Amino acid sequence: VLTINQPFADIGGSTFTCSVENTVGTSPQSESLQIMVAVAIDVPPMNTNITTIEDVFLTCTASGYPIPSISWTHNDTDIDEDDNRFNITESNGFQFVVSTLTVSGAMVNDSGEYVCNATNTFSTAIGGPAIVLVQDTPEQPQNVHGTALNSTAIELNWFESHDNNAPILGYRVRYSRPEFLDGSDVELGVTSEMAVVTGLSPGVTYNFTVIAFNEIGDSRESAVAMVATEGEEPSSPPQNVVAVAMSSTEIMVTWEAVPMTDRNGIVINYEIQIEPLGFPADIFIDPLNTTNLSILVADLEEHVLYNISVRAYTNVGPGPYSDPVTKSTFEDAPATPPQNVQATAISSTEIMVTWDEIPGLDQNGIIT
Repeated sequence: VLTINQPFADIGGSTFTCSVENTVGTSPQSESLQIMVAVAIDVPPMNTNITTIEDVFLTCTASGYPIPSISWTHNDTDIDEDDNRFNITESNGFQFVVSTLTVSGAMVNDSGEYVCNATNTFSTAIGGPAIVLVQDTPEQPQNVHGTALNSTAIELNWFESHDNNAPILGYRVRYSRPEFLDGSDVELGVTSEMAVVTGLSPGVTYNFTVIAFNEIGDSRESAVAMVATEGEEPSSPPQNVVAVAMSSTEIMVTWEAVPMTDRNGIVINYEIQIEPLGFPADIFIDPLNTTNLSILVADLEEHVLYNISVRAYTNVGPGPYSDPVTKSTFEDAPATPPQNVQATAISSTEIMVTWDEIPGLDQNGIIT
């Protein structure tokens, strides 16, 4: 009788021969003995953290007899070996197998639970799950929009970005100062999906973008959000006002626009104030309006001195008037003849002629 205490798998599949012999000869008898060994996971796959584009390497070692085969699942779905990004290799030892799963150029959606399943004809064992975390820079911030709080401040809001498995550390808000200032780029950091941007110029449209960042790096810039501050009245008048007499009843007035830094919005209109000098106070000329940088003022009095000022309007209201420029219309022939003409004989050869002065409004110039 052959007794094997605590048989080991390494004798599985062996052939045992019993031989009986005497003085006549030997009579051998052979029998095969196969010992089945349950599958065991000796080295399970390990948790792994990587960044995108790197390769994932997961190793699973299993033992048993017969030698087990190993398959893999990702989030409870069999690995698709037809996908050339996935590669499974095996190497066998004495009653054990080592399986290596390689994921080439891993992406964020390759994150999850990976399990190795080891099977032979006797039993099955599961290794894992190994948690694979593929990290990347955050997704681009979405729906960036803003509201003017006043003429120098804007509140921006946006949707939280997907962190791609690496917590978002903050956001960077970017915009550029207007070209009429210095055109420089400005960046400010915040930790939530909201920012209040101050120190802006009145009535200016700004282009804002937002970037999310985590320990891996920066996201792509968001789409541009165009937001305008509220306007104000212009803070300075039009520049270089010039008046040129064109005739006895017309003056051409020209000027340069309000400096960009002082417009505080879009200039929608210019108002021209005309004040005759030396006329009774009840003589008043209604202000004129134009969207141009010049105007021909007509229907004026002949040879009259005028003070002329110009101011600009935004949709909020008017700015200050320019300093007045003074200009006179040309002279013209008197509008009426002398009045109350009288003749008196002085002698047989002389006559004295007298008359009243032409009224001032009718003289149209200097009577010579």
